[in-house]
Amino acid sequence: VAINSPNIGLDKRLVLAMAPLPQIVQEKPFSKSQVRVGKGKPLPYGCTQAIKGLNFSILAPDSLAAWFVIEVPSAQENVVTYPGVKGNFLRFQLQSPINRTGNTWHIQIAAPFSLEGLRYGWHIDPEPSDDGEPVFEQPVLDPCARCLSSGGVEIWNRRGEKFKYAPLSIVPDFRALECFDWQGVTSPGHSLQDLVIYEAHVRSFTKNKDSGVKQSHAGTFLGFIEKIPHLLNLGINCVELLPIFEFDESQVPWKHPQTGEHLCQYWGYQTCSYNTPMQRFAVGSTSKPWAAIVEFKTLVRELHRNGIEVVLDVVFNHTGEGAWGVSNWNCLAKGAVSH
Repeated sequence: VAINSPNIGLDKRLVLAMAPLPQIVQEKPFSKSQVRVGKGKPLPYGCTQAIKGLNFSILAPDSLAAWFVIEVPSAQENVVTYPGVKGNFLRFQLQSPINRTGNTWHIQIAAPFSLEGLRYGWHIDPEPSDDGEPVFEQPVLDPCARCLSSGGVEIWNRRGEKFKYAPLSIVPDFRALECFDWQGVTSPGHSLQDLVIYEAHVRSFTKNKDSGVKQSHAGTFLGFIEKIPHLLNLGINCVELLPIFEFDESQVPWKHPQTGEHLCQYWGYQTCSYNTPMQRFAVGSTSKPWAAIVEFKTLVRELHRNGIEVVLDVVFNHTGEGAWGVSNWNCLAKGAVSH
């Protein structure tokens, strides 16, 4: 987002302009085939904007080695690939203490092409092969990623021999994070003792035809907005949403004993990414991986506009890696076991 963008308020522009950001190590001009690398900074975690390029940071206590991986156009040199993953990636080994501050690894990336929408990840203490060289499996998800490429976003509980849920972190469109129009709406500020709470699952509340929701919005954040009049008629002034963060509903191996239909991990209590709204709860996820961010913010804004507070059900001791023996993606929890 340009600092002088008219869509950003003056105070926000001043904060962006004044924020201390690291400089790229290499300052020489580079061609279209080159990516520049800087030491980066430890905070904030995740993928954030820098004056020159993007900063990536991950907190990995007790780790000894780290590599950063980012997708690049096919014309790049020295690319690497991963089994079962389409696309080409560059992999950078991080150096301590240049790319490490305390328990945090960090790196800054600048490129002559847009990084928006490209996938990235980390290798933290990869297992060594027999000859002592690191074995690079699928990269670790950024635990602070704001959106993912999970595949199958257009179909709930997608199955198939050629499909597996194997998400990677994505560089977001930062306008979705920084430039949402709240239209001056704020939280109603009801006292706890005055709350009349309605607990709801976004998909269940809006998916069935009897919900009266527009078919294209069924099972989504936008569909939930259409149910606000119903909530007001009930006298509700607070909704508690069951998990709305990214999870893999297709990880359940069982089938319905009578219909043969694949069962699913429906409720969302095995989160894959706590900073990423569920893509299958968003209408626009098929074209934009950050659509869930905007649509969830829209839901919160409209609930608040109508005097309804929002509470999120967040369970940090239920995470989704390796459930039912399925392990198509990597997270820091796997590495933590060895420590």
